[in-house]
Amino acid sequence: MKPLALAPHIRETLARLEPTIASAPIEHLYVIDSHGRVVGHRTGTHNRVRPTKRLVAWMKRHPLGFITTHNHPRQSAHSAKDVQIALRRLALESRVVAGDTVFRVQPLLRLKDPPSELYAYQAALDAQARGMTREECIEHAVRLYARGIERVKLPGIVRFGREPLGPRSNPCDPCDACRRETIHL
Repeated sequence: MKPLALAPHIRETLARLEPTIASAPIEHLYVIDSHGRVVGHRTGTHNRVRPTKRLVAWMKRHPLGFITTHNHPRQSAHSAKDVQIALRRLALESRVVAGDTVFRVQPLLRLKDPPSELYAYQAALDAQARGMTREECIEHAVRLYARGIERVKLPGIVRFGREPLGPRSNPCDPCDACRRETIHL
């Protein structure tokens, strides 16, 4: 199933934030509420970003009331852990920015213990992407991503898809881009 369209005010916020993190060397996580406001921003390392305890508490109080978006500097789609967290937290949508592509997952059910088959999917994704160029990796990830979700019997639990990243603006510090409107948690 393809993801549902997001409201225009949420798309505007995402269009402003995602191009700024597309080529960042470290992961950035944004949590956006249903009004299109940035309620949290965290930076991490080259392969991980974690929300604060206060931000996690906010997300638990607002199921289906937020969207998360973060970048993957290594140009990959959602990891098994990303999908597992989306299913556990029941975000309206979980997004991953990988180069010029945005991967989207919308959970349909909340699961305390999402399927362990997600990790088999992640292992296949990682193993087959070795030795490829960046473009080949992205295209391969897209093919495996779609096939993998079907293979692990998740179509009834998530909607998934991908779309091109909007036009890139001049790169800036994402913290500065949203400082005025971020509700810091």
